[in-house]
Amino acid sequence: MKKISKYLIVFALLLSQLNQAQQLSSQLIDAPGEKAERIYLHYNSSFFLPGETLEYALYNLQGNNLETSNISKVAYVVLFDSDKNVVFKHTLDLESGAAYSDFLIPSSLASGSYKLVGFTRWMSNYEDPGVFMGDIFIINPYLEIEKDRIFAEKDENTRPVTAATDKNPATFDINLNSESAGTREKLSLNLDLSESELKRSNLSISVRKIDSTVMARPMRAVELSKGGSGNFSFRNLPEYRGQSISGRVLNINDELVNKKMNLTFSVPNRPDKFRVYSTDDNGKFNFQISDLIDYSTARLKVVAEDGQTYRISRDSLDMDLTNMDFPKIPLHQLNEEELSERIVHHQIEQYYASVKADSVYNYPIDKVFYGNKATEYVLDEYTRFSTMNETFVEIVNYVSFRNEAGKKVVKISDFQNPNATGGIPLILVDGIAISDHMDVYNLNPNTVESISVLIDKYYYGPAFYQGVLGIRTKNQSFYPSDEGYELELHPVENEKQFYSPEYTSAGEKLSRIPDYRYQLLWNPKIESSNIEFYTSDISGVFEIRVEGFLQGGKPVSISKEFQVSDKL
Repeated sequence: MKKISKYLIVFALLLSQLNQAQQLSSQLIDAPGEKAERIYLHYNSSFFLPGETLEYALYNLQGNNLETSNISKVAYVVLFDSDKNVVFKHTLDLESGAAYSDFLIPSSLASGSYKLVGFTRWMSNYEDPGVFMGDIFIINPYLEIEKDRIFAEKDENTRPVTAATDKNPATFDINLNSESAGTREKLSLNLDLSESELKRSNLSISVRKIDSTVMARPMRAVELSKGGSGNFSFRNLPEYRGQSISGRVLNINDELVNKKMNLTFSVPNRPDKFRVYSTDDNGKFNFQISDLIDYSTARLKVVAEDGQTYRISRDSLDMDLTNMDFPKIPLHQLNEEELSERIVHHQIEQYYASVKADSVYNYPIDKVFYGNKATEYVLDEYTRFSTMNETFVEIVNYVSFRNEAGKKVVKISDFQNPNATGGIPLILVDGIAISDHMDVYNLNPNTVESISVLIDKYYYGPAFYQGVLGIRTKNQSFYPSDEGYELELHPVENEKQFYSPEYTSAGEKLSRIPDYRYQLLWNPKIESSNIEFYTSDISGVFEIRVEGFLQGGKPVSISKEFQVSDKL
């Protein structure tokens, strides 16, 4: 009776989620103009050398009022080169409409103009989507520079790349304890904003040397326009729970099937990620992975109970990005002296990069999805046998091979009736769902580390299994013989803590390790109005810049400058 109640609860939860999804879809389609999204990216600079880091914070907003959008849970950031090839694509898990990440500029990138693009899946339904596009310029002194690719003569007809002033006044002040400082000196600033206001806001801060190498700068939050996104044509649901995977199941003739089918989703070496999804009556599927994706590949397999051959065709995200332009840098705006100095400083910083790395937050890995109810057999604790058949007979209780249609099939006995073996078990080898049981039969037991068995009927989503068999190999490199669809996924970017040294003692301040940081501070998620940082060995004028949005969609773009001098 308890089991029946448990299954009813699970069914009720699934039904509730389905109803919520249907209600959300109806609301979005009925009033698309009010639900349009717009992305803003605050990034630390428009100009980089190889080995420097592009830092960015992303804000997903309602297009009509710039308030935080809660429609999409996932956003994407892509960097394109001038030939519109993808340099990187980041998948971001939005929290209260915001996320952040970074990208280390590799030495393989050629000098030139690049485009930083941010968008959500929901935007693909609009004629004029609220996609963010920003310009990035890279000069790579270690590769041959094609001058006509990045530089323009003064009178050439190109879109100007110039500095500009903010359109709106600041909504609060930046209070700095001193507007002049020495090298390796501590500075403290205070944002004239209450803690309660700060908690209801999405703000990021950058402290960086004002760059006169190339007179270009990122777009400000106050320059982001409001408004609708043109005509609406529904094609894709928003990713309101997680990354969407959609497509079709086709038969051997590449035709849509006309029945519901189950799909298994599994990730190598991650049995906790196993899922079962269903298609509609026409073989179409659309599911969202609500948990954190920290892996790059997964396997999608059709459960073919009729023994027929099927294949999977995955949908692509049709986002029109053809209107990207790539401005050149006017030669008269290039400060060659400062560029040369920065290249030297950068080379020295690269030498000490290993002691100045950012900290990466690692997410904990869940246990297997079936919990701790399974019985585990660690084979090193037993006498090993030469075949899996002997291993099951001599070591593993309730599991055996049976002959069916000329093949070996795994059977797990019913707990209440040990002699009954009626249903197909769920088999996972190194986290991958197995449909051809001969893969298990042919395994070399000497490569197996452990075997876990769950003895009972097991319901997972729309699927029913007669028990669960989990096998873990020693090197975790198992690959099934049967065909499956390999999903290429974009792992969610891990959160990082920006490296910032502290010179709290005379010894640290006199350290012979050079500090040629041009970026003194980057905090993509301001949680306190009081902020401290240390200057580096670089002198000059630095800028504190805060970008983001207050509650109610009020954009913030405020800045303050200070001078760093080498006080000997």
